[in-house]
Amino acid sequence: MLVQIRQSEAVCWNAVCAVWRGAYKSIYGGAMISVFTDKTRWYSLLAEVSAWVGTPYRWMRAERGVGADCYTFVISVLSSLGYLGKIDRMRMSRYWSLGDNAVDMLAEIVKSVQAAVLPGYALTQIEPCAMARGDLVVTAINSRCGDHLNLYVSPHGMFTAYQRTGVVWVPTRGDQDIRGVYRLAGVG
Repeated sequence: MLVQIRQSEAVCWNAVCAVWRGAYKSIYGGAMISVFTDKTRWYSLLAEVSAWVGTPYRWMRAERGVGADCYTFVISVLSSLGYLGKIDRMRMSRYWSLGDNAVDMLAEIVKSVQAAVLPGYALTQIEPCAMARGDLVVTAINSRCGDHLNLYVSPHGMFTAYQRTGVVWVPTRGDQDIRGVYRLAGVG
């Protein structure tokens, strides 16, 4: 299944990206520009994500077409594109099993991803109002802290994995409880 982006959405995104690229270059010297502003990388991301759509939900599994959860889906996509190295999935499974009162899962999600980012890239927190394609969005679904990982693709939606549906595209809604937005950026 290929992801179809409407022409009007593509035009809008090109304009938004141009504005943000200019803002980030002036504020951060270009260090915060998402690796996915490059069209080739963006299309590679879309192709990889599309190949995962329909994969059933399987907790802590990371195999396209066989099973994935929200965390392993996003991590597997970024790893397959060469941005992340090996991730200790079992470390994350221990935190998820402890639940809301035991640990801030948002911090653990971020730590595990940051530890796997390959040289030449950085994972940095950004403001939710600055979300751009390819950003990692942590939302709260079953707890007060962040417990769900999404891959943002446009103001209209994100890709994620849910227990009921497996890997799917979901509309972006204003009532989503966003706990953190993180950008994978090229450095150096």
